[in-house]
Amino acid sequence: MKKIGLIFSLLFFGLFAIAQNTDTAMLSDTSGESVDNSAAAALPADLSKVFSDNAIPYSTGNFGRIISSTPLRAGFTKSSALVKTIVSGDEVELLKFLPEENVWAVKSGKNYGFVPISSVMKLKKNVELEKYKHDVNPKLVKGITPKLPKSVRGLEIAHKVMLKVLVNKKGKVEEVKFLHGPKELKEQALKAAKKLRFTPAKYRGKDVPAWTKVPVNFAD
Repeated sequence: MKKIGLIFSLLFFGLFAIAQNTDTAMLSDTSGESVDNSAAAALPADLSKVFSDNAIPYSTGNFGRIISSTPLRAGFTKSSALVKTIVSGDEVELLKFLPEENVWAVKSGKNYGFVPISSVMKLKKNVELEKYKHDVNPKLVKGITPKLPKSVRGLEIAHKVMLKVLVNKKGKVEEVKFLHGPKELKEQALKAAKKLRFTPAKYRGKDVPAWTKVPVNFAD
């Protein structure tokens, strides 16, 4: 009986060792180096560290549209290494917004990096992406500079409000959303935006409705 028990023990440990070797082989290529198929493997070491330190995911399913050609950089500042230039109208995957740096971590094609918040417009999942698809952005042709309300004169606030507007096929504003700026100027900015006029966005040569960002600056 002792011999049988010893045989079973040897068989068990032998199978365990084989399983371990098999797992190790699956994680290595023919050169014996570890193979990492994650998105992190494609990133330079410094950029991979930035993503790791800021808990930035490599995919979210959330998308945005570049509203003005912008550099995709490997860091937060203008001096950071240039990855590529993303042209106006391109779609990017939004990974994470970093409020202190005022940048979005994005994926553009196979490239990862950071773009300023002012250069990208967030889209509502894939529904908005398809509904307002365009390859030429709306262009402002008639702006407006409303006067600063008397109620806020003397206050130390910015005179600029950033809005998001839906421009229809005729170049008129159909819908307005407040993005950021002094809340004291919100209502006046929303009203002023309705008077803006654009050349409409286009998709494959046809006029289409589209969202775009627009600043409203108040005069003293």
